[in-house]
Amino acid sequence: MEKKSCVPCPNCTKSSHRVHSRYIRTLHDERVFGYDVHLQVQARCFFCDEPSYLSSIFTERSPSLCRPHSLRKIRLELRLLRLLSRISAIGLERILNNIIESTLVRLLKRHNIIEHSRGLH
Repeated sequence: MEKKSCVPCPNCTKSSHRVHSRYIRTLHDERVFGYDVHLQVQARCFFCDEPSYLSSIFTERSPSLCRPHSLRKIRLELRLLRLLSRISAIGLERILNNIIESTLVRLLKRHNIIEHSRGLH
């Protein structure tokens, strides 16, 4: 991940260079040779000087790596979607009827494959 001295605020798009803090973010990736892979990335939080926003602190984004607030890399999400696209309608119905708000259901909702308001029985 490239480290930039200034990053744009996701709300107002103004660049900020004032670092508020740093933290380690752990992302899950595809398995390699049967082993779980976890990527630890140092994320920086910045101050936003725009007075019109309630939250004056934001975390730098890595859109090629993961979505905001996600615990999985985009590559892993795409692989899960490909896997789900190969499941028959009956198999998918069984999954949706037996699992409430699981990782797969949240992923399907995020990509608008199933409705957000759909009740799962």
